[in-house]
Amino acid sequence: MNEQPPVHRVTLPPRHEQTANDPLSALQAGLEGPDAQAVRQETVERLTALEQRLRRSMTQGHPPGEFVALAAATDACVAARELVQRYSHAR
Repeated sequence: MNEQPPVHRVTLPPRHEQTANDPLSALQAGLEGPDAQAVRQETVERLTALEQRLRRSMTQGHPPGEFVALAAATDACVAARELVQRYSHAR
């Protein structure tokens, strides 16, 4: 007899209808919350640290493709940091 393994089902959470005013991410919610300044500062610090690590890595010598990816990631960190620094939510 070939016994089939039991089928386990995952219960999904109730459907959440997102409205235009709902934050799209935890970061956006934090930047709009009561601790917005602390969230902004921590995020900027983390992005700055990541950018510095990427820049150090770029000096280690990488194949051209990897270097291009590191440069793009560095640029993304700079852009994200600038965006977070300027983010203010007006309702």
